[in-house]
Amino acid sequence: MLGLGNSICLSTVTDSGYVASYSWDFDGSDDHINLGQDSSIKPTTTNTSAGTGLSISLWVKKDDWNVTTAAGIFSCFQDSGGWGFRIGTRLTFDLRSASGTRTCQSNYKPFESASDVHYRSSGWQHFVATFDGRYVKMYINGALSSGTNTVDIGSDDNAIEYNTTSADKFTDVCIGMDPYRLTGGAGTAAIRDPFPGLINEVAMWDKALDADAVEEIFEAVNTSGAVLDLTKDSGDYDYSGDLIGLWRGNEGSGTTAEDEGGSNDGTMKNSLAFSSTIPS
Repeated sequence: MLGLGNSICLSTVTDSGYVASYSWDFDGSDDHINLGQDSSIKPTTTNTSAGTGLSISLWVKKDDWNVTTAAGIFSCFQDSGGWGFRIGTRLTFDLRSASGTRTCQSNYKPFESASDVHYRSSGWQHFVATFDGRYVKMYINGALSSGTNTVDIGSDDNAIEYNTTSADKFTDVCIGMDPYRLTGGAGTAAIRDPFPGLINEVAMWDKALDADAVEEIFEAVNTSGAVLDLTKDSGDYDYSGDLIGLWRGNEGSGTTAEDEGGSNDGTMKNSLAFSSTIPS
C-alpha cells in the first residue's frame, strides 16, 4: 500500500476517506482548545495482553520546524501525571504510569530539512503514541520514531496515573499547548508553551494501536486532503470501535471543537482561527 509518504493512494480514500475543509491555526501566543477532564478522555485502565490502554494520533504542521522553542501539541501532563506530546529540539511523548514517568523522544531536530528521513515536503507530519500498560511507543509518519521510540516498563498492566493531589493540579486535556494549573476549576487550565501552527484530526482510543493500523492511517492521506475516516474500519485499521475522541478541526467557524468520536466537545480559546490548509 502506497500513500503520500511515497506517492499517492486513492483506493483507501475512495472507500473510507474523509476530506477536511479546515484545520485549526494556532498563533503560538495564547490560543488553544480545552477539552476538559472527563474520565472518558483520561483513561487509566490497562491490560497488556488485550492491548487495552491509550493511543493518540494527530496531524501537525508547525509554522517553522527549525524553531526549537518548546511547544505543547496535545497534552494533559502536569507535575508528573498524565501524558502529552511536545515539540522542541525533539518530539517527545511523556506518560505517567504506576511505575513512574516514561518518555519517548525523536532524534535531535527531526524535521530540520528535506533530507531528514521523517520530513515530508508538504510540511504535515503525523504523530502517534501508544501505551498498553507495558510498552510506550511513538510513531512519526507511519513508522516507529528514530531515537527512543519504545520504552519497556518491564511489567504488564501498569495503570495510567494523573496528578490528583489537589483540584488545581487535576489538569485539563488541551490541544495546542501544554496545560498548567487550573485557574478557576475544570476547563480553565493556564497556558504554558503554546504551539504555533496547524493541527488537524486529533484522535484518541482506549486501545494501543498496532503498527499496521498506524501505517494504514498515515498512508491514506492524499493531495486532495483526504485522510482515513477513523470512525470506520478499513484495511489494517480495525479500531473504530475503540475510538473515544475525535476532534477534526473542520467546523470553520464558532468556538466549539466538536467531538465526533465521543461526547467531549472542546472550547476554542482566545480567538483560535481556522485555516483552509489541510493535511496532504
